[in-house]
Amino acid sequence: MASAVTRISCDKSHPGSLPHRRPSTLSNLGIDTSEEPSSSSTHVEQPLKNPIQSILHPDVLVVSNLTDDEIKYLTGHSKNEFNVIFDFVLSEHINVVWPYQSLPLKEQLLMTLMKYRLNYDFIFLGTVFKISHKAVSTVFRHWTHLLYGAFSTVNFWKTRAKAEELYTVILDCTEIAIEKPTLPEKQQATWSSYKNCNTFKGLVGIDEAGTVIFVSDLFGGAASDDVIVARSSVLDLLAEGDYILADRGFEATDALAEKGIILNKPPKKKGEQMSEEDVARTRALASRRVNVERIIGLVKKNRILTQKVPHHLFDVISRIFRLLFMLVNIKPSICQSIDPICKCKKN
Repeated sequence: MASAVTRISCDKSHPGSLPHRRPSTLSNLGIDTSEEPSSSSTHVEQPLKNPIQSILHPDVLVVSNLTDDEIKYLTGHSKNEFNVIFDFVLSEHINVVWPYQSLPLKEQLLMTLMKYRLNYDFIFLGTVFKISHKAVSTVFRHWTHLLYGAFSTVNFWKTRAKAEELYTVILDCTEIAIEKPTLPEKQQATWSSYKNCNTFKGLVGIDEAGTVIFVSDLFGGAASDDVIVARSSVLDLLAEGDYILADRGFEATDALAEKGIILNKPPKKKGEQMSEEDVARTRALASRRVNVERIIGLVKKNRILTQKVPHHLFDVISRIFRLLFMLVNIKPSICQSIDPICKCKKN
């Protein structure tokens, strides 16, 4: 079996940046997406099983026994994508010491991805997989460390779509709600006036093909866009004269201007009505920056990011946040195709 490193075929020369894929196919990752031949020309499609029934039925929740639709429901990934993730992680951690050996490794990964996707609590997962809730926590944290470590070796930035008419990166910040911290200073640092609750906030960057090429660590929700850009490593990846695109609410002009980076964003409304020129420019920019919103929406289908993050996950949620955006890159693109006629520098 070819190693996952060969199958993913990515540049690892810049650890910590964000395997490369083309916008509309998984074939470049070595994933066979062809349909299996039917055993009968008169094949009758069977109704799908309810994944919840599979969960509750004894001795059924084994990866090899689950259908593709059940794997997608439980993890957000197809069975092929699940196997790519599993093979890649094991190829990156050949000599790892496993802290828990009573549960097969594929089922450990399944349980971890289920936690990300459906955010079941550790007691429920322990019941499903017939292990203690403490063992669930141990396995979950261990696999989170392995997954993050493996995918962080891949240099997604160098795989970005490059052309004179394309933006270097499309940036946006996003927030996730958290439980109220116990310390007053942390309550203040995480209070988001925009969300009106305590949050963590991160910066996400994609290219115009829909590849996630940058994800920052999480900051307190009180941090401004400018502070996050300045303190994240994105400025180390950008050069003077680079064009980037962001929403009109994105305020990081100081940090970018100091390095000579040109920020394009929709013009703010002046008066009761925009001019025709501003309307046309806004539409052109919106059609290109909407892809980053699609990617963020896709990642936030993982309930661990949409339900309030509990205190006991504060120490790992930043890694989970970055990892879930990295995992988008092994999926088929949900983004619109690039229009080469649309010149970013004229919009």
